[in-house]
Amino acid sequence: MTELNLVQVDNPTLEKEYQYFKNVSPKASNKSSRQQYLKELEEIFKMSDRKHDGMIDKQEFRILIKGYFDMKGICATKENFDTYFDKLDINHDQRISFQDFVRFMDQVTENDIIPFLSEEMQNRNLFQDYKQSNTSNSQ
Repeated sequence: MTELNLVQVDNPTLEKEYQYFKNVSPKASNKSSRQQYLKELEEIFKMSDRKHDGMIDKQEFRILIKGYFDMKGICATKENFDTYFDKLDINHDQRISFQDFVRFMDQVTENDIIPFLSEEMQNRNLFQDYKQSNTSNSQ
């Protein structure tokens, strides 16, 4: 989410988004949520692979990431696309694999999204309420 959009998000939605990303993280203990997330990423990847060659080129990547970021309310720019694509395209063949895409999404989740949501939850003093809610739900 962009900072502007996040300010307009109510606390229950923020907590829900935080929990979602924590559950789909590669560090998550809930393996079923992670597996469902990977299936969703695979479907998104396959839909974006318009040439059906198991790889995504730069144009397909822009469409894929723009769609995902739009769905999550994250602001993306052409510079973001190019920077991310270049980071993913390790062998510089102008194509990325599904494994590269998953690694990218995990990095974005771990390095950008979770810290951003965590900071906002901290700013709103939601962690105490969040922890109490999760403790009572697990009993």
